[in-house]
Order: sequence, then C-alpha cells, then structure tokens
Amino acid sequence: MKINITSLLTLFVGYVVAKDDFFGEIRRAELFEKMDFKVPKINIQLKDEDYKNFFLRYQCERDMNTRYSIRNEDCYNAPWMDYDYAMGKTLKNNLVNENLIKDKDDISIIKKSNITLSEFEHIITKYSNFTLETILTTSRGLFKFPDYSADDSSLTFDLDGDITEVPKIKFSVGGKYTKSFEKLGYNIKIKKGQLFERKQLRLRSEAVDPSFLREKLAYDICNLVELPSLSLNYAEVYINKKFMGLFALRDAFKSQWIEYTFGEKGTDHLYTCDRSHGNNEFFNCINDDEEITNDSTFKEFQDRLAKTKTREELEEFFDVKTFMQWQALKYLFGSWDHITNAHNSYLYMYQNEFTGKSMWIPLLYDFDSEFGAYKNANPRKTFDNSIYDRLNPLFDILNIKESNPEIIGYMSDIMKKAFNPKKLLPRIDKLKEFIAPYIKKDRTPDADGNLQGRVKRVNIKIEDYFTYNDFEKNSEFTKITLRKYQSKYFSTDDYILGLKQWIIERFKFACETYNIDCSYAKEYLGEPDYTVDDLLYEEINEGCYNTGYNCCLSDKTPSSTTDNIGKWGIEGGDWCLIEAFTNENCWSIKYGYSCCTNKNTKVSFVEPTGEKYGIEHDQWCGIHDLQLCPMGDQYKCCKKCEVIMTDDDGDWGIENDQWCSTPYSCKQTSNNKTTTTTTTTTTTTTTVKPTTTTTTTTTVKPTTTTTTTTTVKPTTTTTTTTTVKQTTTTTTTTTSKPTETGQCAKEYEFCGGTEHPDAPKCCEKGSICDTRYTKFHQCIPESMYYGPPPPPPFNDGCARAYDWCGGNGYPNCCAPGFICTLNPQNRMQCLQDPNPNNQYQPPPPPYYYPPVVTTTTTTTTTTTTSKKTTTVPTTTTTTTTTTTSKKTTTVPTTTTTTTTTTTSKKTTTKPTTTTTTTTTTTTTKKTTTKPKTTTTTTTTTTTTKMATPTSNGKCAKAQEMCGGSLYPDAPNCCEEGYFCWSYFTHYHQCVSEDLKKSLPSGTNVVEPNLGECAKGYGICGGLEHPDAPSCCVAGYTCNRKNPNYHQCIPNQAFESQNPVYTTTTTTTKKTTTTKKTTTTTTTTTKKTTTTKKTTTTKKTTTTTTTTTKKTTTTLAPTTPSQKCAKAYEMCGGLNYPNSPTCCEPGSTCVVFGEYHHQCLPDEAIAAYQLLEE
Repeated sequence: MKINITSLLTLFVGYVVAKDDFFGEIRRAELFEKMDFKVPKINIQLKDEDYKNFFLRYQCERDMNTRYSIRNEDCYNAPWMDYDYAMGKTLKNNLVNENLIKDKDDISIIKKSNITLSEFEHIITKYSNFTLETILTTSRGLFKFPDYSADDSSLTFDLDGDITEVPKIKFSVGGKYTKSFEKLGYNIKIKKGQLFERKQLRLRSEAVDPSFLREKLAYDICNLVELPSLSLNYAEVYINKKFMGLFALRDAFKSQWIEYTFGEKGTDHLYTCDRSHGNNEFFNCINDDEEITNDSTFKEFQDRLAKTKTREELEEFFDVKTFMQWQALKYLFGSWDHITNAHNSYLYMYQNEFTGKSMWIPLLYDFDSEFGAYKNANPRKTFDNSIYDRLNPLFDILNIKESNPEIIGYMSDIMKKAFNPKKLLPRIDKLKEFIAPYIKKDRTPDADGNLQGRVKRVNIKIEDYFTYNDFEKNSEFTKITLRKYQSKYFSTDDYILGLKQWIIERFKFACETYNIDCSYAKEYLGEPDYTVDDLLYEEINEGCYNTGYNCCLSDKTPSSTTDNIGKWGIEGGDWCLIEAFTNENCWSIKYGYSCCTNKNTKVSFVEPTGEKYGIEHDQWCGIHDLQLCPMGDQYKCCKKCEVIMTDDDGDWGIENDQWCSTPYSCKQTSNNKTTTTTTTTTTTTTTVKPTTTTTTTTTVKPTTTTTTTTTVKPTTTTTTTTTVKQTTTTTTTTTSKPTETGQCAKEYEFCGGTEHPDAPKCCEKGSICDTRYTKFHQCIPESMYYGPPPPPPFNDGCARAYDWCGGNGYPNCCAPGFICTLNPQNRMQCLQDPNPNNQYQPPPPPYYYPPVVTTTTTTTTTTTTSKKTTTVPTTTTTTTTTTTSKKTTTVPTTTTTTTTTTTSKKTTTKPTTTTTTTTTTTTTKKTTTKPKTTTTTTTTTTTTKMATPTSNGKCAKAQEMCGGSLYPDAPNCCEEGYFCWSYFTHYHQCVSEDLKKSLPSGTNVVEPNLGECAKGYGICGGLEHPDAPSCCVAGYTCNRKNPNYHQCIPNQAFESQNPVYTTTTTTTKKTTTTKKTTTTTTTTTKKTTTTKKTTTTKKTTTTTTTTTKKTTTTLAPTTPSQKCAKAYEMCGGLNYPNSPTCCEPGSTCVVFGEYHHQCLPDEAIAAYQLLEE
C-alpha cells in the first residue's frame, strides 16, 4: 500500500497502534509510537550524481591525504575542485616560482579563469618537482572538501509492508564528533508535509556505544518522567537501496517540535547552545534560525541572568523546576557531556499568552555516552563531585547541591518512576532481544571482510569495530577498556562500564548515600551477585609518530602550539607535527625506562631526587606532565601552585607568559597544609582564555599554549573570549627545607623518618636523602644512591618476569620459570631459567647468612585435600579478566599457641656462639568439622655475632665510619649499643642496635677473607661482603644475585642462554591454607590481543614450619612410600606445594624461606659451616 505524504495529516487523525506499556499514558509523536518494537526500512533515494559524490567525497579525503597521496582521477575531476583557487595558492605559497614562467602560453594559463586539470598539471610538472598526487594533498591547502548534502532527494518509509513515500527531502551528513567515524550519521529535513507528526529526523550510528541501547534508554526515561524530550527508536537505512546499517532514529529540537510540544507555530525563539558561541558563565547560545544573525532577545536574557541574585527573581523568567530536574537526571545517568554553558542543549523562550510573561525552558539531547561510558565513570561518585558547577552562578542561586532536599526529592522521584533496576533491567532484556538480529546484521562483515555502510576514513576509530559480542556483553556487566594512543609514546584509557552494572550500582549508591527510600527495589540493595568481565581494545593510528596527523611538509611552518606529544603547526587547515617528543626527550630513558604513555597512570615510586615512576604493561615508566596535571597532555604543568583561574579542565596558572595546568599535587597539598601557606590576592587579572569544547573532528586537534603578546590558551576552536576575574588564591607548598637553624643534614646524617622526626628534611649539596626505610632517612652521596625503583612484586613477593631482582629494595625471588641472575648489563634481572625442570629458585634474601643444619621433626595427624578448577573461555581480539563481586569462601579461624625461649650473649672482642632451643606447639582448630591438627616442632638455632677492634683497641663511636673502601683505616667495630652496618661498599657506619628493627633481617658484619676461593654455595662478594673471596671452586660460578650478596652456584644452574621474551605471569596468593595460582599467557598480533586465562584453585590442609635466619630444616617423608627429591630439586615451600618434602641420601632439605625449600648436597652445607667457623 502506498500513501502520499501530503495526505497524512488528515488520514491519521485517529490512528491506532500497538502500545509500549513502558510509557503508560505518556503520549509521543505518532512516528515513534508506530515504530515501537518494529524496525522500518528507510531508503534514501539520491540523484545519480549525488550518490556518486557521496562515496567519492570520503574516498578522496583519504586518497588525497598527505599520508597516502594516491592518484585518483575521479577526485581531481570532482565538482569541489577549483583549479583557479589551486593555482593562486600554488603561486602565493611559492610552490611554483612565478618568476620562472617565461613562456607566453604558460603565462596566459596562470592568468586566466576556469583553469583545467590538464593545464594545472602542465604548470606543476614543468616548473616544479611536484607531481599531481604530491601537490594535490590535504596539507597543501589547494582545495577544500565540502560538507556533504543533497537538496533534491526523496525517501520511502517501509513499516511492515506499509510504504510511505516522501517526495522532497534534504539529506545531509550530521553529527559533530561522530562525523569522523566510518559509520556516519545523517540528517533528514522533510520539505513538504510531515512523516507521522515529524518533519526533522536524525539518523545516528550510535558508534560510541557498544550496547546500542544507551540513548534509547535515556530518551525513554526522559519521556516517562515527563521532561520535555525527544523520542528514539530504530530503523534500517539504505541509500539507493544499498544497505547502510542499523541506526537510531530520533526527532530534533526544531520549530516543528516546538509547535507539537508547546503549540507555537514558526517560533523564532529556539536557541542552540555551544561553548563556541560565547563565554558567558550562564548560557552560550545562538538562534537556531540561521537567518537571524542579530538577536537582541537572547542578549537581554543573559543580562537579566547576570543581575539575578535570588531564586524568586530567577523564577520570574526561567523554568527553575525543569532545570533542577535535569540536574538530578544527569546525575543518575552519569552525564559528563551536558555542561550547562556548553553544548548538547537548547533553550526555548515560551511566551505565555495568558500571563504575557516569557519563560526560558532548558532542553537536553545527545545521550549516547551516558550510563557509565567514558571519562572514568564511577557509579559511586557523589552528586556534588559530578554535577555541581561552581563556575555557573545558577548552581549557587538555586543551591543545586546534594545537601538540598529538593534535589534529592527530584532524584528520588525519577528513581521511583523510571531509574531503578527493577524497571530498567527487564526493559534492557526486552530491547536487547528485539534488536539483536539487526545488530548482528549491522556488525557482521561481508564476504570481503568489510562492514556494510561504512566509508573510507584516514584514521581508525576503534569504536567503528565494536562487534555483536560487545553488544551482548556491554549491555550486561562487561566493562570495555579502550586504550587510545595519541602517539607512539602516549595513550589514554576510556572505560565503558556494563550497562546493567551502572544502573544497579548508581541506584544503590544514591539510595544509601542520600537516605532515599528504595524499598520498592530492595532486592538490588544487597551484595552484588554478578560477575564483571573486562575487554581491552587498543587504537593505534598511522601518521607522524602514530599521532593520526601528518608530519609538517615545510620546514618553515611556524609552531602554533606545544603539548606532550610535540610541537604542532598548521598546513592546509589541518594540524601537522613539526617535532615529536620521542623517548629522546623523555627524562627516564637514560635510566632504561620509557616515559609513561597513559594519562591515568598513577605514581608508584618516587626517587629521593624527585623523579617519579609509574607502571604500564607490567613495566616501569617515567611519570611526566601527562600524568601530573589535568591538562598535561596539552599544556605544561605549573611549577608553582598559584591559581589564576579555574574552569572545567581544572586550575590554571601562568608561567613564562604561558598557560600552565596546575598539578594534582597542589590540591593535595592544600588539603594537607603542613608547611608554608602563601596567600596571594589578585585584584583584577585579565586573561584571554577561550573555552574548551569536547567536540572534535578529524580536522581539529586539541592544542595547548600559543606564544603571543597576550596570554592565550588555544582550544579546539578559533573563537577567543576574555575572562576578567578577581581572584584570591591560596597556595600551600611542602618543600624540603632546612631546619630552623638553617642547616641541612650532612653526608651520612639522618634526614627524617619516624624515629628521627626532628632531623633536617634536606641534605647538603652532593647528598641525597634516601627515604627507602620508614623509620630512618639518611643523607648519602649522590653517587651512592642505587636506583631505579624496585619492580612491583607478585602477591607472593616475587618479581615478575624480566623485572629487576636481588635485594636493595627488589624481591629476591622470581616468577616460576625465571631465575634472578646477572644480565649482560651487570644488573640483577629475572631471566628465563635455562633448566626449567630443575625448578630452581634464588636463595633467600641478601641478609640471610648461610644456614647451619638443624633437625626438625614434624608430625601431621590429618591432611585433607580438595581441588577445584575454573576455566574462563578464550576471547579473541580481547584481553579478558574475570572478577567476582560476591564472596563465596569462608576462611577458617586459626588459633595458634606458641612458646618461644631466646638466649643471647653480648661480646665486643671475639665471636661468641649462643645456642637457643625453641619448642613450638601449634594447635589449629578449624570452623568446620575437620579433625584437629597438632604439630610439634623443635628447632635449634645457632647465632654468631662479631666485632673486632683496631690495633689500638678502640671501636668507632656512634655514626662514625667502621670500614669500607673509602675508609680502610677505620675501626671495624663499634662501641657498645651500636653495630657496624656494612650496607654500602664504600662506607660502613656505626648505627644504633635499635635500628635493626627497621632493617631487613640479618646482622650486617664484615665476613673474613678465607684466603682461598669460596666453596659451593659460599659467599663470593657483594656490598655486605667486600672481604669475601671473589672466586669459586671448580664447578661453581660466582653469581651476583644482588649488589649485597654474591654466591657460588653450580655451573649447570646458570648456563648462558639468550632469553626468549615471552610474557608469563604467575600469581600465588596465600590465605590460611588456600593457594590460588593464576597463569596468563598473552599473544599479540597486529591490533589484536588474544588472551587465554585459566584459573585453578587448589585447597590443601597442611602444616607450615617457619624457621629463622641461619636455620636449615631437614624434613622426613610423611609416608614410607613417598619419593624424595634429588640434589638441587625443590623439597617444599609455598611456591612448591606438590614437591617431595624429603631429599635423597647425601642431600639435606634446606628451608631458605617460607616460599623456597631446596635439596642441597651435604658438602655444600659443610662449606656454609666452614664460613661460619
């Protein structure tokens, strides 16, 4: 059946449609009520030439980009190419030197009008080194691509076979930021008549929303709570019968919508708002009628707002209730893209015919990034931290804060009517089931591997490649992380939370935080019982240093701005990179680390010299401006905390006549005012600072500082405005200052720590305050400081694969399959074990001395073992992590009774041996009905203490030197109450015995030189053993396990082998008697990450014996039939729960620590004893 559009108004006066019960009695336009749970087919019919130019325009944009420079004759003959303009720019920019053109015919060409392609190419090839494809590129600026539109088009609307023809429409490409995607959005303006009560339509690709549900859900809620809103449903779109994909179809705030909603025909009082339209602190809007360029009405509205001081005054002309309802709704949605004086909003001035008063009504649209999408969404963020806008006076006039009961009331009303999981989760399930087959069709590539309806683009947008699986997952509880690289060296992460997760968690948080009665959905207020998965996608573009922009072609292009990526210029109206800040410009590269690339990377370690490190991809990286201040990706961070002005991008200062972003640390310092407070009052500070828009396209790049004679902060637009502010700034700084006496600590003196709170907080020149130990900080020579930072340990304290290891702040063990050994750069590093079958692990920490033999008898009455395995399926092109929010395991209660006896004896002139016998009885009682386990352990410990005076019989006093390479004549003993700390090779120092509590376990003394090579497993050097032999007996190699501790290791354990750099991560977590091991193996291909993750949980009831330093435990087999380990094999420890607990004859099971028990030959143990004697 065909219906003429002009007859619609009379034909459908009394239409009847199937009703969507979600809306109750709420009325929407006929078009959307007809489309409820139906997907019409909309075919846009373009003229042949328009159809050709539509696809050609985007193909040419790519082919003629400087990056590709592909010769395309269709592009060169396209209707937008103007060779008169191109020739003029060519001569003006001296791409062709006009003075070289002497031929009369050629002179006539450059002077004429309507220059042809062949004539232009003739001049270029004859008088320059350019070819047509290298000169006709986007960077040269010789042509312009127009925005696409087709005025003489039509459409057909097919709804379940009922076809409606619309003969006259204007069709154009629409949207703002989404214009840069492969799947474009479109605008339709019906020239004559209406389509079921609508004249202006928007077809949106929803490219940024993997669920395809966010905007639909948002408009449905707005309608349900009766805010003045648009409507949305779904449609399949074709252009000249070519399938373009599934789209969200909505109406638009235009004069026809105003007539339908408020009754005013042909209004000229509708205003579209955007920050680019001004710098007013209330609203920045222009008349939506493009023909009205000088509108005094809106200026009068702004002036009246500026004079308003009270709510009563504001209510005379502004719809206060609707405005406050929008703020409550924005909070529940998690809206970040609806700043009041910015974009995605309209204002309508409603003229009340009865009262004669005008009322300004705010209108919002564009909700595709709501419900936990992008901008570090956090459902547990408060209203004040999310919505309150201290820069807009309306928020203070109306007290729009969480402390206002009216705001909480509006929030409660919206929640009860619409925004609650009891109502929305079934709605999501119903919509999801309905659109699933259409999503699958839209997101499934064709036989050639291409997604239908997409156009060619210069850069990749990872959102263009959301899959059907992403729709399935993200509409539930799966979070998607988008890692986007701004260059080869910098990246930021965007997060899109699962749709249902956001709704449940924001609802629950609002109920709890604001004491709202949510009993109508009480089943969602308890502990969550859902599982959150995490998918990771990376977006890496081409272009200059992978920025997505081209390198500047001319070496004369001036620098327009500078950011963390590099120096930028403009060529042909597009940004281009003049100079990239590569790793050569990165401060941490000289220490062997790249700079951090992710804006959200946190500081994990701070050097005493002030350098900061973060962790990315399990590797250390240098923290710089990108991470230290809100706009560090575009501006330099301020060195001081003086705030000149504040906007949505944070606090700003001015240094060296340039805008700078105030560091996060300034805010932290002001919240913890501990040292100096400086108050600066600026009476009138005039700065030129354009506002910032979050709308970007492929031709616009956020920028930073522009050097001019005034202080200018460039933005994504060319509009500049002036802000005059009277600012009072309080700056609080914490610095390393001298004491009241004006003195910094001298070399080797203390400079802080919990046990030295009154010590100076600075060191004299040439020294660094080493803050690695909590209880004491000490000034050490700069040359003595051992950097870089220690790597992040596993849950069991071991270093990751290929991280640093070996004491001095680093873990002393490595992930399974790796050993802590010396790399070619003479650094201790976890490298792949050349003999993985040996399961070799490094020896105990550097402060452990060689153990002596002790016999321990262990009796275990009952052992219970259970095994549980969970496997997470492999997900292709994603990195998958599973987190369970609901607790399912109860840890048994353990009661331990320990009796310990310790005997010690002091000596100052000769070694003394003290023997301590300790009997420990441990009784473990579980909360289950398991049998009781009793373990009796007898341990004999031998401790050696040594102090030797000099020839004159005197020992060094407190803080004096007692040895080291720089002090060869110093006494090698200390007076009573102090011990000789030999931590550093170059100096040994007498420090308090009480200080041992804050040091790693072990007595730091100088070992005697035996005058021969060290035996197997003997000490062969290190910072703590400068006098030890530096060689090993045959069959052993002196392995520099860490700077403090070198040990003779069997040759076969450390044969040279080039490591294979794969990434294998093992985590062992100990909770009472539960061990959990997770192994992740990652394989990366181009733009694809495949992760297979298997989690195995093994629960074992065991008895653990813990020994002290210098203690070796020999363990017997628990059963006569148990097989014992061979020499050098593992015989127990938390890292080896399944290994035998005994050794074959001739070897002894040595307990190096709770993680690592190993069978050593008896002769090796004898060597240890020899060292001690």
